[in-house]
Amino acid sequence: MIEVKTLRTDTFSINYICFGTGTKPFVILPGLSVQSVLNAKDAIVEAYDVFTKDYKVYLFESRNELPSSFSIKEDREDMVKVFQLLGLKDIHLFGVSRGGMIAMDIAIHYPELIHKLVLASTPSILTKEQFQIFDEWIHLGKEKKLEQLFLTMGEEIYPKELFLSMKEMFIEASKTVTEEELKRFLILTESMRNFDVSNELESIQCPICFLYDKQDHVFKESPFQLIVGHLKNTKRFESYVYDGYGHALYDLAPDFKERILQFLVKE
Repeated sequence: MIEVKTLRTDTFSINYICFGTGTKPFVILPGLSVQSVLNAKDAIVEAYDVFTKDYKVYLFESRNELPSSFSIKEDREDMVKVFQLLGLKDIHLFGVSRGGMIAMDIAIHYPELIHKLVLASTPSILTKEQFQIFDEWIHLGKEKKLEQLFLTMGEEIYPKELFLSMKEMFIEASKTVTEEELKRFLILTESMRNFDVSNELESIQCPICFLYDKQDHVFKESPFQLIVGHLKNTKRFESYVYDGYGHALYDLAPDFKERILQFLVKE
């Protein structure tokens, strides 16, 4: 059984898990969720088992003591402080969705910390139009329409058939959300508003692997193509496009973890 650890700094605390017997740090920054992904820590360990021989795997969530207003930039600074306190360097950094935004920002501003960067289902910019889907989630959350929130998110994150098979599970999960979890979700969702590092992407110095799905209904395909457009002519960049797994390709594509591993071990 993996324990959830808490790292305390002088200004905040952060929850994380750590597993694997390798020496190279592989850090996962997860995407947005209403409830903590660490609730599924055992499933995460099982899903990333292929990394445990060569890597020490860390998964960090955002700080526990969230102010009423928070930003990706502040999350970036928190993560960097955590990396430094844990002595992590030459990091293989993997960011998913919102976590990918933080990962990009770290790689841009703290290149000395990052050895390789993996991004999945994440954009480099969120325009007002692209943020409309999150405005809907925020509205449902503020109105405390939790069942509708879970169903809306599930329908947009997962392929249709899978969503329908999981519908009752989403409904039941919506009944377990606490006031504190909902408040946290709203702050972290709002933190993505006006995110834009698109003009800084080419300053990333480490090798980058970018994976996304054509059928992503959360971000659509155009912001992904923007990342490819900025980086496709650099030797350090590679990308892979899935079709049919939706936004949650990181959980659903059977070759996803192996594809990342192949990128990380490549010289």
